[in-house]
Amino acid sequence: MTLLSSIATFGLTAGFFVWLIIYLFVFHQEKGEKFVGWLAGFVAWASKKAERTATANNIQGKVDSFIVSVNTEVEGLLPFGLKVKWISPDLSKEAFIENDRVVVMLSYHGNQDENLAKATMLYMNKAVIPEARPHIDQKLGQAIDLMMTKKALFSFIEARSSMSHFIDTVLRPQTDKDTELKEACGVIDSIDERGLFTRVFLKELMELGIRRAGITETGDTVFEAREFTKLLKNIANKERGVNVEGDFIKNNIKMT
Repeated sequence: MTLLSSIATFGLTAGFFVWLIIYLFVFHQEKGEKFVGWLAGFVAWASKKAERTATANNIQGKVDSFIVSVNTEVEGLLPFGLKVKWISPDLSKEAFIENDRVVVMLSYHGNQDENLAKATMLYMNKAVIPEARPHIDQKLGQAIDLMMTKKALFSFIEARSSMSHFIDTVLRPQTDKDTELKEACGVIDSIDERGLFTRVFLKELMELGIRRAGITETGDTVFEAREFTKLLKNIANKERGVNVEGDFIKNNIKMT
């Protein structure tokens, strides 16, 4: 397209737009007002859509960075990426695995800490040691999800307020009314302070799940996982100079 033809096209477009404005606001004012309302609505919709897309990408980027960090410690511990999809508030919030990603279906909230905390929690529910879930009791699995979420949110240095939001709105309310869950979370906190949470505890449970994948459980592995948790708790809480048994040799979990 030549320069002259470009100028001519622009002139026609601008001329048509000016004629439309005159037609609407001089001859049909009510239509002009409707047009302005439609235009304002479209701009608002486009702005909201852009904001939600940016928020989804921001959340995905943060969680994906945490995934890389964890998988550097233990390869394959978090095997899935994250994809956030915004849904209507009246629909159920859920997560499922598709194309090696956890797809989180979540209603958009004006509070960005809420969006980040909920998306991270829904991700952890599906991504952390999925094969091992039949081999650990429900409370321990719930505690693992909560503490991995807290660990991830703490790693988001520029968005650490999301961790405080998560503790105030999710973690504390759940543990305050469930003493067993509170104890399990406390054990994991102690283990994590010693650097044993991902590198030892979750690594062993992940390998247990892989070895026993597809096998119907009789309760033996659930018992072993519980006893293994107690051992790591004792190691994490031992006082300086006190010897604690560090070996764990069972049928399904072995650590020496």
